[in-house]
Amino acid sequence: MKRSLRYLPILLLLTLPVHAGYFSDRPDFSLLFHTGAEEPNGFIPGSAPAAEIGGWMGINIDDHLDGFFGVDYYTMPNQPVTLSHPLSQTPPVVQPTDDVSLTLDTRWYFLNEKWDYARHHYNISPYLFTGLGIDLVVDNPPPGVTTGAGPPVLSSGYDILFSMNFGAGIDFPIGDGRGWSIYTEALDHLIFWQSTTQVFDGRVGVRFLLDTAHADPFH
Repeated sequence: MKRSLRYLPILLLLTLPVHAGYFSDRPDFSLLFHTGAEEPNGFIPGSAPAAEIGGWMGINIDDHLDGFFGVDYYTMPNQPVTLSHPLSQTPPVVQPTDDVSLTLDTRWYFLNEKWDYARHHYNISPYLFTGLGIDLVVDNPPPGVTTGAGPPVLSSGYDILFSMNFGAGIDFPIGDGRGWSIYTEALDHLIFWQSTTQVFDGRVGVRFLLDTAHADPFH
């Protein structure tokens, strides 16, 4: 018995490469690109769907979670919006035309583990996601409209606003399930500015999956 225990550490070391194979070929980084149609409602009202595009960078957290840094562009409706300010005699009027959103997001794969350890590929996985960020909304005053007396109410051509993401989607691995996938999702993007604007967005995208060797620029 003692002799068998003596060889146990050697056996464990020999099996490490086998177990490491479960993780070595699993991509832990990803690049996502998507496009879709969105429409704002609420404080910034919209009258028709408009274009939306974006790019996200992701990293694996665990078998059910991914973290992302996202950059999204939303087309604003280019309609006048009246602001209120206690130090302005005349209510300021602006005309939002564009919105660039910077967010930190988390995907939660709630029904199953996203990686199949036995077959070494990603599963078809529905997910929920949420995030926090800031939006840079381009909002120049309409031609011929003044903001009234008092100190400046607006920054030079844009405002920096707090935002949140809520949504759901599903990821479909393609090919061998390790190189890339397509996804579709529905998003509620909230912009907080005097009162809430909800940007409802439906989009499709492609996700490129990268292992550590390909994601590390110093490798």
